[in-house]
Amino acid sequence: MSDARRLLLHRPQDMLFVPVDLVNLTQRRGRLVVEDQERPGLVVFHLPPQHVAEVSADTVADATPGRAAWSSGSTTLAFTVPPGRPGVGFDVGDLLDWAALGLRCLPPGGKPDGDDPRALDGQPVTAIEFPTRLLLTPEGPVAWTSHAAPVDFDGRTELWHTFLKAEDGGDLSLRAFAVPPGRPDHGEPLLPLKPQDLQDIVTLTTATDIAGYVPLPLTAHRFLLTPLGATVELGGVWDDPALDRAVEQGRPLGNLRGYQHTSGLGRDQLVRLVKVGRLSTGHRATVVDTYERRFETSPDGTSTVAYLRKRTYVTVREPEVRYDAATVGYENDGRDMPFTSLRITDTRTPEVAGVDSSRPFVVPADNTMSPYRFTLIGTDREGRRVTLRAPLVFYPGNVTGQAAIDDYQGRDASVRTADLAGQVVALAQPPGEAAGATALPVTSLVLTLAKAAKHPLKALPVMAGAKVRVPALEHVTNTGGETMVALATPYVQQGPGAQPSGSFLSVVDEHLKPADLPLAFGPQNVGGLARPDVRINEITSLAGPLPGAMAGTVAGGQDAVLDAVKKSFGDAKLLGTVSLGELLGPVPPFDPAKVRDLADDQVENLLASAGLPVPVLRSFEDPATLKRVVRYLWTPKLQNVGNLGFIDVSKATLALEARTEVSPDGLTASQVTGTLKNLKLDFADMIGVSAEKLTFVSKPGSKPDVSASGIEMSFKGALEFVNDLREVLPKDGFGSGAFVDVSPRGIRAGYSIALPPLAVGVFSLTNMVLAAELSIPFDDEPFRFRFALSERHKPFNVSIAPFTGGGFVAITVRGDKPELIEGALEFGGSAAINLGIAEGGVSLMAGIYFALGPDKVLISGYVRCSGHLSVLGIVTVSVEFYLALSYEKVKVEVGGVVKKFPEVYGEGTVTVSVRIAFFSKSVSLHLERRFRGDEGDPPFSQFVGPDDWNQYCLAFAA
Repeated sequence: MSDARRLLLHRPQDMLFVPVDLVNLTQRRGRLVVEDQERPGLVVFHLPPQHVAEVSADTVADATPGRAAWSSGSTTLAFTVPPGRPGVGFDVGDLLDWAALGLRCLPPGGKPDGDDPRALDGQPVTAIEFPTRLLLTPEGPVAWTSHAAPVDFDGRTELWHTFLKAEDGGDLSLRAFAVPPGRPDHGEPLLPLKPQDLQDIVTLTTATDIAGYVPLPLTAHRFLLTPLGATVELGGVWDDPALDRAVEQGRPLGNLRGYQHTSGLGRDQLVRLVKVGRLSTGHRATVVDTYERRFETSPDGTSTVAYLRKRTYVTVREPEVRYDAATVGYENDGRDMPFTSLRITDTRTPEVAGVDSSRPFVVPADNTMSPYRFTLIGTDREGRRVTLRAPLVFYPGNVTGQAAIDDYQGRDASVRTADLAGQVVALAQPPGEAAGATALPVTSLVLTLAKAAKHPLKALPVMAGAKVRVPALEHVTNTGGETMVALATPYVQQGPGAQPSGSFLSVVDEHLKPADLPLAFGPQNVGGLARPDVRINEITSLAGPLPGAMAGTVAGGQDAVLDAVKKSFGDAKLLGTVSLGELLGPVPPFDPAKVRDLADDQVENLLASAGLPVPVLRSFEDPATLKRVVRYLWTPKLQNVGNLGFIDVSKATLALEARTEVSPDGLTASQVTGTLKNLKLDFADMIGVSAEKLTFVSKPGSKPDVSASGIEMSFKGALEFVNDLREVLPKDGFGSGAFVDVSPRGIRAGYSIALPPLAVGVFSLTNMVLAAELSIPFDDEPFRFRFALSERHKPFNVSIAPFTGGGFVAITVRGDKPELIEGALEFGGSAAINLGIAEGGVSLMAGIYFALGPDKVLISGYVRCSGHLSVLGIVTVSVEFYLALSYEKVKVEVGGVVKKFPEVYGEGTVTVSVRIAFFSKSVSLHLERRFRGDEGDPPFSQFVGPDDWNQYCLAFAA
């Protein structure tokens, strides 16, 4: 506008102060006329700033002593004087009569000059800057209403102002066409309108390149310009699906869809922004940011502060979302989403604070940063409706797809967890007609987002994990039945028929990593015959909880991979010491699903015929008693293993059942039954034990009921002679006369038989007892078997004429290893003489004791000799000589390492007692010696060669 001339309209009475540029106009005879008839003349008015942008505050304390603010630029009103017209009167009244002038506006679709957004082709256009940094231009014919001269009322002059309305007097339409730089351009976060919001208003009111979208202008119910700022009521709503489609197609469009602005003399009274987005469940929602001017007393009580206070809440615009896989584009046919739809009942949240609606955020509650828990009604795959309480994440409309997935998965698990309070939910599609087979009580559900290509969010929730209560497990595990699970990969990828067992859940840990659930029975519940502990890691729809190997292979009617099966049952023990997994044989084809609907008598037949080669948990409600019944059933096939030669299970069968009944009033009754048939044991190649049947029944509140039949023992090796005494033993050692003792520590079963005295001439054998005892502890200790010929504290007696003696032998086996072999033998004689005036006697005894154990080797021998002499009963002399010699290996620490060295220990005692009448005196002499080997001592083989040893032995044989 190099040819423009500037005038200044200045009227102090009503504060009119307007610079005016005259373009292509000249003054003639008191009028402004067009100078160059080839182009129009322009009258350009530059009104003072019409708006002040100021930051908001949460409280009045934050608003004092002041808040930052930025003034808008001037408003440009450009009017044309067409060529051939008589011109414009050259006085204030005529210049302010804008009805006689033509308003120069930016045409629809027109682009302002790049270096000056207030100009088109180098000439100014009408550009109303309201709010700060947003340029507006009227659309369509307009009408101006103002006073040419000052207006007085009761001695007061009215502020100069002009109304801008539509030509017909209705609401005014305005388009935003540019966002000039500066004032401020750094995106002050506390300003009501951010740079992106301003740009969104320009796009929404002018864009013509969005397919299917017709731009809608802003609507002003009141638009008043003054020297002190604009008084305005305007707004716009752009709820057009074409905008969402444009975002889906990648157009960098913002999220603003609603805008309302009320201002008085340039100061904001109300600014409301509605920004569209979606909740993490896929529901369309909006964030409403409201900035409202409040008048409150300052904290010190000295003044009233007027500040903009921000309030934010979230509104749900789409109450229900359906998760039809074909419609939303789920992968895997949406099998990892247990709900077919979710409906949100609370469509508007309470006021929230501290959120940035331009970024994803967890919807907070009650002006705190704790999550707001929405109430949702979910419909599962069987049409069952359940209530969920869950935090939700709001995603702005331009955050979709992988960006939303990454954000959601990076949030804390508590944000992604929905509470269901134990409601029954079908977590997967049930196979065939098995209604309810996949329904479990769910305590909580952990969600994640997965790709959904056809949904506007491009991502929708799926189940990452769930804490469920498995009725078949809650009474037989120490977890109360609550288990973390995730949908099984074969089910998600292939569907309900991926495995014939209907496996649909996998056990996971709290971090949703693969895990297993130990199904452990205390030995007190199964009598030590077998601990059927197993690790459950699959939940099936047709066979209940199973080990993964069982769900994937056995249920398919194929031979299971034996290593996988053994791993599943690695915690199970037989007789307290043997890993049951080592004894498990190949699992024959078996479909556990067939057991699900069998009657109890049919199940009994399967137990009796060893027809349940894998553990099966049956859970059902007894219609007669209304009790919940849980049965754990298992009859594994056993086979011999080379490194467990002491146990022979080639013909053995094992049947286990744990039955739990829960009445409607919560009372629980349980019974565990174990039966082991045709078991053979071989203890240290000395004793063989065979059992036709061992049965154990345990009920709470009573002693376990133990019974055994068909027990036979045979002795081998050094104990083979005992077989010659079998005629004095009962045919059934555990039958009549046997003892069974049940205590809190375990079960002891066995017998103790006293043999009749044997006398042949001068030889007699008395006090001989044969005893055998089998001990099955109630803890993790292995079984023990002890065989004894008499006892240490009660030895057998042997006499040959004047010579007598005795002893005992005992063998204890712990599990598959000898624990202690011990024995003792004592022999000697005595003689007495009486000569009348003197009498006396002498005795000589010798003995040996040995003990052999894993950590103990002890051999001890002794000689005891004593004699006494009494003369007339007045003088008595007695002498006793004792000599003992023991050999054992002792532990000695050498250089920090414990080693065993042989040690010989000798002890000798001589005691002499003299008694004369009433006086007596006793003297003892005691001697001890120890001889211990050393690390450097040569071994015995270096002193005595094989030839020397043979010669030595032959000398004794001769």
